[in-house]
Amino acid sequence: MVLYLIAVSAFVAGSIERLSRQLDQIGLLPQAQRSTVARDVFLAIRTHLQSKEVKELRELRRRVQDKRAILIYQGARDFTNLHFAAATMIDQWAASKLESLTSPSLTHEVLAERRCRMIDKFVQENLPDDLVQGDAG
Repeated sequence: MVLYLIAVSAFVAGSIERLSRQLDQIGLLPQAQRSTVARDVFLAIRTHLQSKEVKELRELRRRVQDKRAILIYQGARDFTNLHFAAATMIDQWAASKLESLTSPSLTHEVLAERRCRMIDKFVQENLPDDLVQGDAG
């Protein structure tokens, strides 16, 4: 049992490292492209930011996974495809939000919340000003 918990914890901690690498890749894009990805992510997740509705989050994740699969089928393989980058970030956020709500492990919950905050930070730092002002009002 202990080895299982260690393996699961390593996997979950590795997910933060993978997300960090993905965000680094997006960070290499020009600002206009980062803003496009941030806008798409924000528009997809904004109604779910305070949600605790597991069913809605699962549906969001299912929709974005379908979209991502189509993009892969069409040849998207990396974050130079902005739709692929946004779909990946939305999926990561939804998966993390779900895990933060459903995980029986406090460690997993905390790490999932950290992944959500990482994506939220990317969105906040790159969201176009007109969208920030339009959503605030």
